[in-house]
Amino acid sequence: MQKALVSIVITTYRRPLQILRRALESAINQTYDNIEVIIVNDFPEDVNMSERIRELTTLYMRNVKYRSMKQNSGACEARNMGIEEAQGEYIAFLDDDDEWFANKIETQLLGFAESRIGLSYTPFYRNDGKIRKLSCDEGKNGNMLEYMLHKNPMALFPLFRIEKIREIGGFDTNLKSSQDHDLILRLAEVCDFAYIDVATANYNVSEESISTNIKNKIDGFNYFMKKHNNLYKVYPNAYYYQMIKMCNNMLTAGYKSEGFFYWRAAIKVKPINIRNILEPTKGVIKRLQRRRPFH
Repeated sequence: MQKALVSIVITTYRRPLQILRRALESAINQTYDNIEVIIVNDFPEDVNMSERIRELTTLYMRNVKYRSMKQNSGACEARNMGIEEAQGEYIAFLDDDDEWFANKIETQLLGFAESRIGLSYTPFYRNDGKIRKLSCDEGKNGNMLEYMLHKNPMALFPLFRIEKIREIGGFDTNLKSSQDHDLILRLAEVCDFAYIDVATANYNVSEESISTNIKNKIDGFNYFMKKHNNLYKVYPNAYYYQMIKMCNNMLTAGYKSEGFFYWRAAIKVKPINIRNILEPTKGVIKRLQRRRPFH
């Protein structure tokens, strides 16, 4: 019986070639061998680098493909191009500064024992150069819609059933942040998820990989909440969680008026809750400690 083809999409934007090579080799060197790799270049304006990336793809197996956007269009557009190009039954997305363990695809495929499963995920290590910490190890399975309205611990390294990704229309290119959360939340409306308790990747946190554009965070958050407003009406606890955490993040970033706005939205849902005091206090303390928001 022919093994299912797995498509791996690596989007790249102005990344040093040796870092991109590390990601590419971690995709190629999988224990599961029926794969195709699609590199999508989202910065064709740099003609020299574009040629170097194209040449890099020729050094590997024949099922490594190079594709280029017509112009810089953002990660969502680039990933959607990868979805269009993919020939596999399953698909995974790899950022150009992260890396997979060799068992990643083989392990996550174990989660697709039933047709109702549209996503399989595993723990991964978060590495900031000083501390290497295991993340996404809560072990949730099945219908995860309400859970995904709260947070998205699995955004980085899932394996998807590609027909489900296409069914929901791929990534929303209007979002300025929370793109992965939006995709997986919409997926949770149409299928179940499977968790495999084996770490399969490194998420490498660097200055380049940390988003510091607070305006985009605010715009993306507001768009996300408005888009999924009907769901949050059904799950007010999740709405409260989102508002009070955003209050915390805004105060951590030094955006006092925005923090107060989200705090008022939270207390309208739960006027008497200890987190109404704790989260703003934590935000102010983190600001004094010069810690990063959204961390």
